[in-house]
Amino acid sequence: MNKWILGRCVILLLLVQFVSTTARGEPEGGAEEIGPGWVVKADLYGIYNPMGVVITTELTYNVPYRYKYDIVWSHMELGYRVAGTVTHSVYGVHLEWMPAAFFKLRANYDLQWFHGTMASLLELPSKDSPHDDDDVFDYGTEKMRIGHRVWLAPTLQLLFKGVAFVNQTDLKWYLIDSEQPYFYNWEYATVTERKDFLISSMSLLMYNFLKNRSPRSLFVGGSYEMVSQPSTSFRRQTLGGVLLTEPFVRSSRIGTLHFLVLAGVYLEETYRNDELFVVFNFGTTFDSRTMTKNERFTVNR
Repeated sequence: MNKWILGRCVILLLLVQFVSTTARGEPEGGAEEIGPGWVVKADLYGIYNPMGVVITTELTYNVPYRYKYDIVWSHMELGYRVAGTVTHSVYGVHLEWMPAAFFKLRANYDLQWFHGTMASLLELPSKDSPHDDDDVFDYGTEKMRIGHRVWLAPTLQLLFKGVAFVNQTDLKWYLIDSEQPYFYNWEYATVTERKDFLISSMSLLMYNFLKNRSPRSLFVGGSYEMVSQPSTSFRRQTLGGVLLTEPFVRSSRIGTLHFLVLAGVYLEETYRNDELFVVFNFGTTFDSRTMTKNERFTVNR
């Protein structure tokens, strides 16, 4: 049986987003020329411990109110998003504000529709319900339900002579239409209350070995992650190494390709200790806001 899982996708999205903004620098033609437009993403993830494979697609329409790469008041934008996997769909809206080049704040709301297939929403009777890889797919209680997710994401990002540091903290609130008091949270591979709060933080320190070949990039470095869910006393700390690259120039036919490998060890985890994990990601991004008129014509044709 294929095991579709969303664990660690948040980490991967953070890494890819960082390369697509801070590391790339100001777009050709001037950043202030960026207007409203569509961003299309498609990604394949492979995960070991917990085991999983997931394919995601995402369509976002961004409306910038200001978009400039200066040291103060860099940009603000409103975005509308539709994303999906085999197990569930997401309809969301976000507001992102970057008051300075080194800091941004993003507020998100997502309406989640769980399809009721492939263990998309597992309702659990207690926080101590078994939820190893085999247990999760043996429950057989997946439901077609609606859920709500709200989160606030402050991010610190610095880039100096090829050395990059980024830290993102996610404050998340969940409300799931569930008959049971708990559900299996695929996003963090843990048990969460139907009304719950969770905090996670990810820090990265990397060096770009292709800093003189922009927009190509090859980031190599280390990562540290912390996750805490007070309601169930769940806690996680990981330490790892990361390789992230955009090896090719953007193409109107295949977009901007990115590859990522993240491997490390669980320093502390309620359900795992001193165990290894590996995450692999391959994907592409089409951003109509940074395409020329000829490129947009080619894609549309």
